[in-house]
Amino acid sequence: MVDATGKEIPWVDRYENIISDISQRSRPAPGQKFFLPHLFVLPSGISASSKTSLWKYADPHLLRGIRKRIAKGEVVLPLYADLPSMPEDERRVIFGLHVAQDGRTWIGYRMLTQAGFNPDRHMLQFYPVEMLPRWRTLFFNSGGLVPDWDLRSNLEGLYAAGEALLTGAGNAAHACATGRYAGRKAAEYALVAPKPIIDREQVENEKARIYAPVNRRNGMDWKELNIGICQIMQHYCGDIRNEESLKIGLKWLKELEQEEAATLYARNPHELGRCLESLSLITLAEMVMHASLARKASSAWLSFQRSDYPEVDPSEWHKWITTRLERDQVKIGELPIDYWGSLKENYEAHCGLG
Repeated sequence: MVDATGKEIPWVDRYENIISDISQRSRPAPGQKFFLPHLFVLPSGISASSKTSLWKYADPHLLRGIRKRIAKGEVVLPLYADLPSMPEDERRVIFGLHVAQDGRTWIGYRMLTQAGFNPDRHMLQFYPVEMLPRWRTLFFNSGGLVPDWDLRSNLEGLYAAGEALLTGAGNAAHACATGRYAGRKAAEYALVAPKPIIDREQVENEKARIYAPVNRRNGMDWKELNIGICQIMQHYCGDIRNEESLKIGLKWLKELEQEEAATLYARNPHELGRCLESLSLITLAEMVMHASLARKASSAWLSFQRSDYPEVDPSEWHKWITTRLERDQVKIGELPIDYWGSLKENYEAHCGLG
């Protein structure tokens, strides 16, 4: 195994001694009668110092603590199985037997070989289970639309409320209050808004996009697309992120949108709705990755960690990062933490409070 810089992630025995000879990965450590396969996945507290019965039968394994090493910048995502560096028999077993003949990975083997993957020349990307994003609690919403004091977005006539807002609190009281307020402001706008000019070409293009899945006789199911989006986000935009993995993730999302998503198939209105949700998820995933690239610092407040920028909440990054799409180009901006200005003056001016 190697990281994105080519640094090897070594195999070690139960004493954490590096195993340089591949044949030793299937043999007991010195002084060990036998080992139990896959015991290495147990908590890292099982060590030579503990002398527990579990440690006595620990098998050879990849170096522990990959997550912590990635967080410290010692290991850089993504990780790869360096197949070309392996002995031919090992390489053939891993790719030709494990990947090709393990039921659920057959489709991956077929897609890789059809795309020109050659295990004698190419490395196989690998994602350790311990790096999957973990559940965590956020005390406030860490992203959303940036409205004005009337809860109006920068798109004419579009208002927002609840968790859709940058400062969404994520509770019923906030949703009810902002929803009622946004509705009142939207109604006031509708009374004075000029008659809209309909762009017929835009409407027809959007109708063609929306109804495309029900006009196909077959294609990809929305569940498959959702799985693909989830895997890309798990692998390239997990708890610990870096520039290279995020850029690779954006590339995969674009390919997913242009290829698989273009074959979405719906049999009824319910499935059509799900298809459209999935297409929106691709856009949201791209937004998250662009925002993650733009914030070049880690943040405890945002539960945000970048291994290539490990400093936590430096003063120069005590600000909001904004993203917007202009003519198919993502534009990055920033706002001060208290961008809303004077609470007293704005409440009096916008909320009808004297």
